[in-house]
Amino acid sequence: MGRVGNERESEENKWQKSCFEVLGLCCASEVALIEKILRPMEGVKDISVIVPSKTVIVVHDNLVISQAEIVKALNQARLEASVKLKGQSNVGKKWPSPYVIACGSLLLLSFIKYAYKPFQWLAVAAVAVGIYPVLLKGIASIRNFTLDVNILVLIAGFVRKTRHWGIGKKLKS
Repeated sequence: MGRVGNERESEENKWQKSCFEVLGLCCASEVALIEKILRPMEGVKDISVIVPSKTVIVVHDNLVISQAEIVKALNQARLEASVKLKGQSNVGKKWPSPYVIACGSLLLLSFIKYAYKPFQWLAVAAVAVGIYPVLLKGIASIRNFTLDVNILVLIAGFVRKTRHWGIGKKLKS
């Protein structure tokens, strides 16, 4: 009986519960991407994703896969993951991405177009600056065979541009 109890104890000690802060987790559509990345990894037993707090909880065998390997896999998909220490959060301490700051600044400046017309082109520059991170996350989603909001934004932008340039009208007739 003592031996069975020891085996059960070692089985329970085998699994470690790790929390990760995933700052690139913006909506529920990226949950599937996270699961597609982590489920096939050897040593991962269970995954929980909490979107509002941008937290991913993984139950894993620490001898087979480390926290660093899980963070690396999530960061390859441009999800900005880090190990979350118990009771601490880095969400309030981190500045937005430079792309977000530049995009927002250019967009705000583009509203001066009502006083000076050439400033309207700053809105186009804002899109050019802001599309880069969306494009990178979209590529990561395609690599993992996941349809998420980043892919949909890229498709919508492409469709909008083809109609604007008249390509959609030519293809229709």
